[in-house]
Amino acid sequence: MNVRIRNLGKSFPRSGGEDEAVLADINFDIAAGDFIAIVGESGCGKSTLLKLLAGLETAATGEILTEGRNRPTERIVGPHPSRSMLFQQPSLLPWLDVHDNIAFGCRLRRETADLDYQVGQFIEMMGLCGCARFFPAELSVGQAQRVCLARALIGHPVLLLMDEPFSALDTLTRTRLQEELTNIWQSEQFTAVLVTHDIEEAVLLGNRVVLLGGRPTTVRDVFDIALPYPRRITDEAFFHTKRTILARFKEVVARPKPIPMTELIENAACHEPPQLS
Repeated sequence: MNVRIRNLGKSFPRSGGEDEAVLADINFDIAAGDFIAIVGESGCGKSTLLKLLAGLETAATGEILTEGRNRPTERIVGPHPSRSMLFQQPSLLPWLDVHDNIAFGCRLRRETADLDYQVGQFIEMMGLCGCARFFPAELSVGQAQRVCLARALIGHPVLLLMDEPFSALDTLTRTRLQEELTNIWQSEQFTAVLVTHDIEEAVLLGNRVVLLGGRPTTVRDVFDIALPYPRRITDEAFFHTKRTILARFKEVVARPKPIPMTELIENAACHEPPQLS
């Protein structure tokens, strides 16, 4: 699926009756099969942009267009089965076991052909053998997130949207899921968009990195990552790419240096107080 984001803006109401623009004039393209990593400082609107791509939020200005093979150009105006979303915290149905949580979306769409076999394949792929009849309360956070990833992928989405899905996991589990996700993406050739605060993760997974910044937020830079998969964080080329993006990130989020208190006092002393009549 090709995605075109054009002049996208999003505002939220604030106290006092005026809306505050969070995103403004967002423009970039996502080619079919791309793995886009979106980075930016906390609170800049990364998750909001992802929700707009998912159709969970409505834009104030601009539009998001999708087009695919044998499909007309369409405007994203709401959720669609061709788009799956993976959240930061596991979002499983507590009354369903692992098997039925993974199968839930397919059953909802009545895509039940060979469903039990497919669920079994994903359970094995995610290292969840022996957990098929466990309920969410019986799972660790890492296991629950693996179930969520399996549920997002089993319907063979055209566009997979991920909002910092590995940030709450331990290093070993996170590394394993990152590797598994990369392998599945290369095999299935779906389009992926990952929001992350971790530049190392962005370079590890994405073939393009989009840097957001400013007030209101807009696209400040786009980096093509030409490193071959699988990537190793110890490689010199990986380190150089990460350092380049980090340097640009620091430029984007730079703040004016605060004025020292002594200077403020000296400046105040240079001005005479107002005379009272």
